Amino acid sequence: MLPFEKSMFFIPNRLYTSRDEMYVSFNIADIPTDMQITAMVLHVPIPDAAFFSQITLQEITAGWDEGLMRIGYRPPLAAVIEPTEPIRSGEDATFDIKELEYDWRFRSLENHGVYVKFSNAEGTVCSEENPPYLLITTT
Repeated sequence: MLPFEKSMFFIPNRLYTSRDEMYVSFNIADIPTDMQITAMVLHVPIPDAAFFSQITLQEITAGWDEGLMRIGYRPPLAAVIEPTEPIRSGEDATFDIKELEYDWRFRSLENHGVYVKFSNAEGTVCSEENPPYLLITTT
């Protein structure tokens, strides 16, 4: 019998944006433990006519909240995660973040989310009206 594949759509449980950067996290701890995650892809919408040179994605390694961010706090970050495809205006930048699955799912206190930075951005690129989202495929 072939396994039945399911896709799950997650919106952020925490989100802080400024002109060219965002901090975002997702709560995936509620995925049943008997389900195996086969893919975990972060989608970052790119506005039409957005001008920037590249996107950097990094795991956030310490706690944060929106209130702290507004007064200038910035949590420490881990190594850069590369985009999975070329990035085009008006489309989503996608990042394979399956490597974060175990901590985000089974050690939820270790789930601080990810940081997204649009380098050399002209104008506002990040907004709460068009947040990133997470697509998870399970069997």
